[in-house]
Amino acid sequence: LCTLAEKILCESAKDIRVVTWYTQARLSRDGEKGLAEGILLLVAMLCRYGRHCHPLRPNARKAALEWLNST
Repeated sequence: LCTLAEKILCESAKDIRVVTWYTQARLSRDGEKGLAEGILLLVAMLCRYGRHCHPLRPNARKAALEWLNST
């Protein structure tokens, strides 16, 4: 999952949902270090692309972040 998420993020989409899935996969694979790196990626993507990140709807964005918080 990590490799697929990296490919999607680098080649085709800036998607909060993909970053949250990537972060969860990194946590499972690499523990705290993976979680920290996933969160840093999420912060960097939001700082750089902001409102242009997918999903565009605020409720969907919130749901993606809440999913990460609940896992």
